[in-house]
Amino acid sequence: MVSVIVPIYNAGKYISATIDSLLAQTYQEYEIILVNNNSTDDSRLICESYLERYPNVSLIDENKQGVAAARNAGINNARGEYIIFVDADDISEDNYIKVLVDEMNKGYDMVVSGYKVYRNDEFLYEVSVDEERHFDAENYLVSIFDNDTVDYQGFIWDKMFRTDIIKNRNIRFAEDVHYNEDRLFVTQYVSNVQKICYITNSPYRYIIRDDSATGSSEDHYVREIEFDELKAFDLILKSLHDYPKAYSFARKNMAEAEIRLFRRMLSKKDVFRYRKSVFRKFAKRFDELKYEPKTEMEGILIKKLSLYSKLGITYSSVDVTEEIYK
Repeated sequence: MVSVIVPIYNAGKYISATIDSLLAQTYQEYEIILVNNNSTDDSRLICESYLERYPNVSLIDENKQGVAAARNAGINNARGEYIIFVDADDISEDNYIKVLVDEMNKGYDMVVSGYKVYRNDEFLYEVSVDEERHFDAENYLVSIFDNDTVDYQGFIWDKMFRTDIIKNRNIRFAEDVHYNEDRLFVTQYVSNVQKICYITNSPYRYIIRDDSATGSSEDHYVREIEFDELKAFDLILKSLHDYPKAYSFARKNMAEAEIRLFRRMLSKKDVFRYRKSVFRKFAKRFDELKYEPKTEMEGILIKKLSLYSKLGITYSSVDVTEEIYK
């Protein structure tokens, strides 16, 4: 049996379509675990309407905030041999579970599919491979952080996992990490397995919603929560000490993430909010990671950050404009 875990937060507009696509699966041995995570709209009522009609659908409430806690609650209640995670506003094609199960039954520890990307109802593009690919742990871990190997592999919903590995190795989503938590989970899982298959099928539809409550972070001030991406990298690196090549790629990814955040901070009016905790904690890492800047401005920024950190100078005591770095 397969356990399908669907975390739900204010997904009333879309959850019926998501559940209906799962109920239309050609594979029959599966349960759908709906996890209501503090929704304030009609999401829970919609989910309840499925319970009496479909015995393989269950609903639980997780009051801890965040998708990680919701997914963990689903894992703790999973009864299937395999687990997949589905987002509450995406669509599964009718062969989604079957193609993954058929491959897992050949003895793989994780199976990865392609996927199709939509914006609302409009198809944008497909991410897939031309021929089936096989990985051991080290090679797949490299692919998670080196997008030249295969396309970005940090997503959670294009993969099927073995429940016994997740539970026996106590692999869970980090509930205090709200960015990059999917890639952290995948990294920790893969570091405990050996046989991985990337199939050619693309049975999952990832849908970009124009009315998403998250919105583009470029339109807002940098939020403290965005630095959770770096917190995730700290945990990722701890999982990769036995995989030096993947570790090297992950360190480079982390440095790039830090630079993206610092460069965005420089363009925000209230940059002073971040002057101490973020500044002192992360500036020294550029030296440690031996990051090679892609542009002259990045190089100047890194040198200034490192120098300011050593001198104890914070953003509050300098005029933070692009001119100062020139």
